[in-house]
Amino acid sequence: MQPPDPMSDLAHAIATLAASVAPEDARIGEALAAWRRSRNATLEEAAGWASNVRACSMQRARDAALRRLMQRFPDKTGRGLARAVYQVLRRCEASAAWQHGRRPDGEIGDAFDALSNGGPLCEGYLRSVLIRLAD
Repeated sequence: MQPPDPMSDLAHAIATLAASVAPEDARIGEALAAWRRSRNATLEEAAGWASNVRACSMQRARDAALRRLMQRFPDKTGRGLARAVYQVLRRCEASAAWQHGRRPDGEIGDAFDALSNGGPLCEGYLRSVLIRLAD
């Protein structure tokens, strides 16, 4: 059996997207085709997106997860809130779910989302992010 050929797989995916009637599929197919033909363009450049589109998307997802965690502590503000959220994030990092890359439900799931989209946050930086999100 032949090992998979990533470029053949990509060509197949591009053809599948191009055959779709959904305009968003066609746009992604065109971007992937342009990226595949280029020697130096990033996917963002090939698609005509801002260079930081993934980073911005991940930051929005991280912030949404942090907001959900903040709502779990309605009686806390400022440093107390940051400490409570920080402790949940640390519990998540120590969990088997985090170590095996499986998102659980509930509070640890929200922490999983925050960590997956923003990496570990030191307590001081987390406090400044939470203050910004609270406004």
